[in-house]
Amino acid sequence: EKKAKNMAEATEPAPAPLRPPLESQERPPTYFQSLQAFLPELRSRYQVYEDDFFKKIKDELLIVREQPTVACGVAIAAGLLLMRGPRRFLFRQTLGRFRDREAFFAKAVNETKELEQAVRSVKLETKKLLERASFAEQEIRNGRTKLKDTGHQIQSLVKHINRIESEVTDFMDELREIPDGDVLKLRKEVASMVALVRQQRSELEREITEISEQGIRV
Repeated sequence: EKKAKNMAEATEPAPAPLRPPLESQERPPTYFQSLQAFLPELRSRYQVYEDDFFKKIKDELLIVREQPTVACGVAIAAGLLLMRGPRRFLFRQTLGRFRDREAFFAKAVNETKELEQAVRSVKLETKKLLERASFAEQEIRNGRTKLKDTGHQIQSLVKHINRIESEVTDFMDELREIPDGDVLKLRKEVASMVALVRQQRSELEREITEISEQGIRV
C-alpha cells in the first residue's frame, strides 16, 4: 500500500516552475549592475575610514600611556562636565556670557539711539540760541550806536542849557538894578527858571557819565 502511494505520487505531473512577470524579464539589470560595480569602492572607503579610526584610537592610547597626567586631566574634565554645577558654570562662561553680550549690545544700541536724539535736540537748541544771541548782539550794537548818538544830543543840549543859563544870569543882573516891586516878583520867577534849568543840566550830565561808563565815548 505504501509502495502504491509512492508510485502514484511519482506519476503525478510536476508543478510548472514560476515565471517572473513580463516586466521583470524585460527590465535590464542596470540597478544590480551599478550596485555590484559600487560595492568594491564602498568596501575600500569603509576600509580607509576603519583604518583611520583605529589608528586614531591607537595614537590616543599611546599618548595616554606615555602621558598619564594628560589622561588624568581628561578624565577629571569629563567627570566635571558630567556634574550639574560645572555644567552650569560652563554655560554661564560660554552661552551665558554670549547672551549677556547680546543683551549688552542691544542696550548699547538703544542708548546710542537715545544719545543721538539728545544730540539732535541739543543741536537744534544750540542753533536757536546762537541765532538769538546774534540778534541780541546786533541789537546791542545798534543800541550802542543809538546810545552814542543820544549822548551827543545830550551834550548839545547841555551846551544849549549853559548858554541859556548865561543869558538868564545876565538878565538877573539887569533886574537887580531896578528897585521896583514888580521887578522883584519877576526876578523870583526868573530865578526859579534858572534853578529848573540847572536841575535838568545835572540830570543830563549824570546820563553822559553813565554812557561813558558803558565804554561809549561821547
